[in-house]
Amino acid sequence: MKLYIADAFTDHVFGGNPAGVVIMDEGRPYPPEETMVKAAAELRYSETAFIKKLDDSSFELRYFTPAGEVDLCGHATIASFSVLMEAGLVSDDSHYTAKTQAGELSIELQNGFIIMDKGEGLPYVLEQFWISNGTDLVSEDGSQAEGYINSPEGIEAAEFLNSLIQEGYANIDPIQKEFHNERAATMLGGSWEVATLENDYPDLNWGVTYFPVADNGGILTSPTGDWVASVTKNAQDLEAVKEVMQFLFSKENVTTYAQAISKPPTRKSSYDVLTEYNEYPRSLFKEQLMETGHPRPRTPSYSVLSAEFSEALLNIFTGVDTKEALDAAAAATDKDYNKYYAE
Repeated sequence: MKLYIADAFTDHVFGGNPAGVVIMDEGRPYPPEETMVKAAAELRYSETAFIKKLDDSSFELRYFTPAGEVDLCGHATIASFSVLMEAGLVSDDSHYTAKTQAGELSIELQNGFIIMDKGEGLPYVLEQFWISNGTDLVSEDGSQAEGYINSPEGIEAAEFLNSLIQEGYANIDPIQKEFHNERAATMLGGSWEVATLENDYPDLNWGVTYFPVADNGGILTSPTGDWVASVTKNAQDLEAVKEVMQFLFSKENVTTYAQAISKPPTRKSSYDVLTEYNEYPRSLFKEQLMETGHPRPRTPSYSVLSAEFSEALLNIFTGVDTKEALDAAAAATDKDYNKYYAE
């Protein structure tokens, strides 16, 4: 087991965002969790990553703060692959998979740079702060990010979110179950958390309120959207497609699926059966879904937009100028749209 200290988001010593990195000897298991927590506490950085090689193209990463394990840490992931490159354990101009408690991450090494896909959790949830403040991430027709994601209202939204991080009200990567274990006063979470709290934390005193709204007459908004079914344009058996779609979106299937995953159903008729959504706290989720829900941005460049937005916020949270980060996200998104989709 080898221990390193690495600085993410910088090209010079003692800059950027530091993290501890521990590479496990090949074939060896992780030490006990207590040992990993103590190691993180000894290093005294916000996060320490423990890396275990799975095969030539994938690694498992676990992240520990001095207080306990967290599902994911962006800058510790960047630091980890920087150490792996320096140690000759990964190759430049290659792709790797990082398996974490939060899911799998796609890591691309390109010309000495580490490009990490953190997924779309940040844009899905945090876009609402742009909408409530009177703007959005892209134009209504999805063709332009410049002047939207980096508008004055967008910059103000990003700076508000950054203030929550810098003033200690939120963590870039929250400690696992910190709200459930009474280590955080609030949680920005999904409707499925209600079932978890009811079933697994019966003694916890908790409640649910509406999604945050911007000051001075902000627009009421909340995130919506989940899995979707789609058909390729060259599908051969259209009758079979029709039957599958009818089944997927039937009242019976939508209702049972919503029950299984503890989320509001996508059909209004399902609420005739799921009467628990007529009572608090689930009634609040139904109300938001019906009255204030905003779907993801409608743009064919969404995959680029979501990655650029996530990267911009992570950079802002770790010291990059807000406008500079959002300008870069806008430029990358518009470049993709103009190259592949503009007429």
